[in-house]
Amino acid sequence: MSAMDKLQKTSKYRNSKKEKKFILISIRVTPSGKLKNSKPCKLCIQHMQRLQKRKNFKITKVLWSNAEGDFSIATIKDLANKIPIHYSRQHRKMLGLI
Repeated sequence: MSAMDKLQKTSKYRNSKKEKKFILISIRVTPSGKLKNSKPCKLCIQHMQRLQKRKNFKITKVLWSNAEGDFSIATIKDLANKIPIHYSRQHRKMLGLI
């Protein structure tokens, strides 16, 4: 079960009729404390898009740490339309790209 599924299932907002808006934050930190790239992969973006279709659950922005040790922010729509698309290491293995 993904973290997004857990959030949706355990959320106190699950049965709410009022739309709740969230900013999703993804941060990756090395043991030495440096920020690394944590941009959502293609599968994560697709999952977020499915969640957007639920009337009471809205991710307004996605914030992530980038390879330069800074932060980037975008909407899910912007991430989905951005080229090149980011694939996680696991996804690249599944596709036979590694």
